[in-house]
Order: sequence, then C-alpha cells, then structure tokens
Amino acid sequence: MRLSTEPDRDEANAIALIHAALDAGVSFLDTADAYCWTDDDRGHNERLIARALSTWPGDRSSIVVATKGGMTRPGGRWVPDGRAKHLAAAAEDSCRALGVERIDLYQLHTPDPRVPLATSVRALAELKRRRLVDRIGLCNVTVSQIEQARRIVEIDSIQVEASLWHDRQLLSGVVRYCMDHRLRMLGYRPLGGARSRSRIAANPLLGEIAAQCDATPFDVALAWLAGLSEHIVPLPGATRIDTVRSIGRYRTLRLSGDQLARLDELCPPARLIRSETSATLITRPDAEVVMIMGLPGSGKSTMARELVSQGYLRLNRDETGGTLRGLVPALEDALASGASRVVLDNTYVSRASRAAVIQSAAARGVAVRCVWLSTS
Repeated sequence: MRLSTEPDRDEANAIALIHAALDAGVSFLDTADAYCWTDDDRGHNERLIARALSTWPGDRSSIVVATKGGMTRPGGRWVPDGRAKHLAAAAEDSCRALGVERIDLYQLHTPDPRVPLATSVRALAELKRRRLVDRIGLCNVTVSQIEQARRIVEIDSIQVEASLWHDRQLLSGVVRYCMDHRLRMLGYRPLGGARSRSRIAANPLLGEIAAQCDATPFDVALAWLAGLSEHIVPLPGATRIDTVRSIGRYRTLRLSGDQLARLDELCPPARLIRSETSATLITRPDAEVVMIMGLPGSGKSTMARELVSQGYLRLNRDETGGTLRGLVPALEDALASGASRVVLDNTYVSRASRAAVIQSAAARGVAVRCVWLSTS
C-alpha cells in the first residue's frame, strides 16, 4: 500500500522492491484499486505491480495477485462504496490496471454501512459468474458477516488485521472461525504497522527469542502469527529492499512450545486459539458469571438488581469508570476469593468486547451465561 500512498513515492524504487520480493520467493501480492493518492490516481498500485511483473525475468506462473474493490479516495479520504454497480466497474478497471483477463482473488475492501452486505456479496458472485474473478475474499468483517456471505457464494479468504499487538480478531472469533472452516486468513499489519517497528525491536522477549533462534525480532513476530494456524498468511508491507529480501525467513523459523507460550503472554487470547478446541472444562458447576446485554432502556439494571437480591456480586463498568475489560481483575479477584455468582451488566454487544470476561471465567472453570434483553 505505502508504495502508492506515501507522498514521496518513487515508482522506480517500488518496482525494484517488488522484483527483490519475487527474487526472495514471495509468491503472493496483495493490492487494491484504492492504494493511491486520490480517486484521480485510482489503480496506481495495481499498475505498479503489473509493470513489475512484466519486467521481472522469473517465472510468473506461480505468482498470485489479489486486489480489492469497494473503497474510494475522494480528496485522499477512505470512503466505502459497496454498491453492485461500483464493484462491477471497479473489477473491470482492476483487470485493465493489472493487465489480466481474470483476477486471481478479488476482495471486498470493507463492508459499506450504507449498502446491505448481501448486495455487495451478490455483486462479487456475479463477477465470478462472468469469469472476471477466480476467487472471492472479504476484508474487515465479523463472524456473522462471513456466515451471511457464505450463504450467498463460496468465500475463499478473509483479510483482517492481526499481530502480537492487535488481538481484536482473536477476541472476535474471526481467527477461530477461519481455522474451524479451513478459510485462508490473510493478516495485514502482522508487525503492528510502521509505528510498531521500534516497539518490536525494543521488546526484550522478542529480542531474547530472536537471539536463541539466530533470527530478528521481526522474524519471531511473523513466525508467532503464522504458527497460530496453517491457514494464516501474514502480509507484511515492506518498503525497503533490505527488508523485503528477508521477508520469508519466518517460514523456516521453528519456535519451541516454551517460546510460543512466553510469546502468548504478549497476546493472551492466542492461548485459546492455539488449543485444538475452544471448549472449556467446567470445574466449578456451582459457579456462574452472568453477562446482561441490551440497548439502553432494555432493563439491564433491573435484572441485575434482581440477581443481586439472589446473592450475585454485581460488577458494573459505569460505576467503576472503566471498560468491560477493565473489570476482569475485579472478576478474577472475586472468583479467586470464593465468590460463586457474579453479574456484569451494561456490557457491550460484540464478541470481542465480551471475550476477555468469558476467557477469564473459563480459565477458572466457571461457565458464563449471556443474556440479551430486547426492547419493544
């Protein structure tokens, strides 16, 4: 992306970098029509890749190029457009920019909140029927959105952000879903983005394990992510030739069980992902954590008070002035001190926001009951 979005982009250097990546064994290139400065510049990154491939002396038959549609760049802003008409035109433009008759993998860049997801997915299915694309992918989606899309057309890949520093997709269930359904998961910003470079280089644990493996902290971070599942493909966005030449070294790095366990401490949700099943052994059948969810005015506080009268300990993020995840230490203290029944209300409605509480209770063998209160 940054080869086309940086203000000081250099096309000759970018093509040299892509050549170096291909020489190093990179066989998958991920781009988008919106990787450009503005809408007037649309397709810049795709044209860049096309020129790089056409001038590379190697065998191009094994190189897969994935691109995306459904995003516009008016005035340099990022604005979704998931309309069927837009996606059809965008795919045709991408074919011309890439110099191909058919796109290997065409991905919806992001769901458009103004357009039903089914409309966008049906448009992708039509592109496949017209043989403009071979395979279909989705980016930046939730589990429920993936399920909805798969009822319409076969989905071949899911692209979301994932790294040691970004656990949202582990918490949301997207990573587990891809593993369970054998979907390729493409992880962008696998090193946390350009701003995390110094963070990785300075991390003592990454440095220690890198020294043990005769590798770099960046190799270790990529190997950790790829090691979560055979279905995960990290997508590092190198912009320097010396970096891209070493981009594939993580594939030969074999981290020990102890090293992985220590790295998982930097991203605790990975512990459940790494296990073969997300099922939890309930060792305290007498205990229960209740999470009450619902829109404002649905009666969450009323139900919580009723449970308190029955002996439940109430934890509420509004009263503590924190977040739902911030209540986890209090929950852990309560369960460790012998409390058997706890209620949390005023909670968020997403899988990711609930995951920290659920995992904390599960680690202590306590079941969680989630209650959704509807409004009229």
